[in-house]
Amino acid sequence: MQFVENIQKHLNLLQEMGKAGVPDTFIREYSEGELLELSRKICRMDAKEAVSAMDKQALGYLVHDQGFLDYLVRLFGEGVCEPARAGRLLIDAGDDALSEGHSYEEIASVLSDRKIKTKKSYVYLKYFFAGSLNEAQKEYLMYGLEALDICTGFTAADLEEEERRTGFLEAAVTAGLPRPFK
Repeated sequence: MQFVENIQKHLNLLQEMGKAGVPDTFIREYSEGELLELSRKICRMDAKEAVSAMDKQALGYLVHDQGFLDYLVRLFGEGVCEPARAGRLLIDAGDDALSEGHSYEEIASVLSDRKIKTKKSYVYLKYFFAGSLNEAQKEYLMYGLEALDICTGFTAADLEEEERRTGFLEAAVTAGLPRPFK
């Protein structure tokens, strides 16, 4: 009897996941409880369209930070950004629960700002958002972060707070890296 109940439970989970647009391959990667909870939340919020537009890896992020689903629906509903831009933020965030550490307004501000490159949105949000940079500073920052990518084995996370705030961009310019021009 337990065998039949387990099969029925799995079938119900697959049905819920299908209604929500959650890939069935997630069963191998995430707990059934998390998947059921996310699937039901997607259906309750009528968010299948928003979820369907997301990259599979970005959708996987939502399993652990289900609070971000509220942000996602709002971001897409308000036309703040396209799914690929939001998805890149989620992929780069990894285990960082964005919905717990950042307000909707902060997330929307970063994703709507075209001076902030898509591949740098998470780094900007995590390390530089609080600095309230002007447009020129953002441009230099994006240039500096791209220059930093050239350094293998070294990321913005490796910098001290003070280096992130002031020093590393100035050091990049002083070291002879060309300044960005428009």
